[in-house]
Amino acid sequence: MTFSDIINEHSLLKHPFYLAWNEGKLTRKQLALYSCEWGTFIRQISKGWKIAGEHKIAAEEMEHFKLWEKFADSICPQMICSRLKPSIQLLWTTENNFKRYASALGALYAFELQQPATAKSKLEGIRKHYSDQKIDEAYFIKHVDDWQEPRLLAEKISALHEHEKAIANKACADQCIALWDALSGIMDEKMN
Repeated sequence: MTFSDIINEHSLLKHPFYLAWNEGKLTRKQLALYSCEWGTFIRQISKGWKIAGEHKIAAEEMEHFKLWEKFADSICPQMICSRLKPSIQLLWTTENNFKRYASALGALYAFELQQPATAKSKLEGIRKHYSDQKIDEAYFIKHVDDWQEPRLLAEKISALHEHEKAIANKACADQCIALWDALSGIMDEKMN
């Protein structure tokens, strides 16, 4: 399978959680849970960019995490941490993928290629259905047109030797599945 096939198969835009977001069907509690559970993954992205040798982007990603914290605080001020098993699995998969150069590239690509489209979709959903809730949009605004990072990752992946490309491909697949499953866990969580 190509990287595009892998990402298409687990496209986050097709996930029921993001579809419900875009349709205004999520509760504030679901958005709050998402902001905390997903936020732990957002905090890790910087590490992947360091392993990829892009220290300037890694520093920018820490700034982006601060924007995520503002998003989370605007919904429900609480500590960003993962409690759900699928979110913890996403963290484990991400940490494992961020240990080596080729796997870090594949894992980052799985997320970064999708980020502009998901940011745009979520921003539209916030403005259309949740505008009365004063949700901070800065994180999503920042990523709507952020196509430079996926292009850079694609260049780095194409420069890999074939066996390293296979490692990056597997990491991309594992990351896509972990991202999908984490969203499913958030969506399936019973809100009391």
